[in-house]
Amino acid sequence: PIASLGAAGGPTIITQVALALVRHLDFDQPPADALAGPRLHHQWRPDSLRIEKSMPSSLLDTLRQRGHHLDPGPPFGATQMIARRPDGSFLGAADPRGYGTAAGW
Repeated sequence: PIASLGAAGGPTIITQVALALVRHLDFDQPPADALAGPRLHHQWRPDSLRIEKSMPSSLLDTLRQRGHHLDPGPPFGATQMIARRPDGSFLGAADPRGYGTAAGW
């Protein structure tokens, strides 16, 4: 296994998991960093892009230029992750938006 993760947050669960995986697997972020990054979510209805207010302004400008209607708001969701380290040990991380902990062994 490379990683195990899950999320709470109703319709944003898939987005949270996808963002955490991309940040961890594609951008080599450790689990805690992968979970802490700002989030976005598009539901299609309404046709707006929900974004956390902590999203970098340069990204917001780019999204607006591409025609997205932005809906900035507070942080959302909670994701937990356990990932395998290169040495074979595991490292757990809890989303800073939620409560609780995930510990590696």
